[in-house]
Amino acid sequence: MNAPATDPLASLRDIHLPAPISSWIPAPGWWILALLAVAACLLVVYVRRLRQRSAQRMALRELDQLVADASGLQELATGFSELLRRAAILRFGASDVASLHGQAWEQFLRAHGENSPEPVFALLAEAPYAPQADPVASNDATREQLITATRRWIRRNL
Repeated sequence: MNAPATDPLASLRDIHLPAPISSWIPAPGWWILALLAVAACLLVVYVRRLRQRSAQRMALRELDQLVADASGLQELATGFSELLRRAAILRFGASDVASLHGQAWEQFLRAHGENSPEPVFALLAEAPYAPQADPVASNDATREQLITATRRWIRRNL
């Protein structure tokens, strides 16, 4: 009546280790954190672009106002030069732009502008310092060239 004695430990299974932890698939919390970081970066880029376009729109609006209000070429060139100086200070910083005048200001405008006719940037550099009785209109730049060059400079740099 005694059954043959079998080893009770032989029927036990060996220890099963868990699957190794993967280093690639992070927990859901890390995915959420990564998505929030990407969203924050996109928001910063969007806000910067919005501010940049806002400054550009304001400068172009002021340019149109100067065109409407100016009576002569010198008055127009003086207003444009002041507008471009404020735009350049906003874009490049006061330490690089505020002290420029004369030929240095003309070279700065030419370096950051598109290929415009030679006398346009010279007129923008000279007009604010020319006496009111001095006819700056003797310069070869026309009113339309001045408006076009200033508009392009603003669109390119703001």
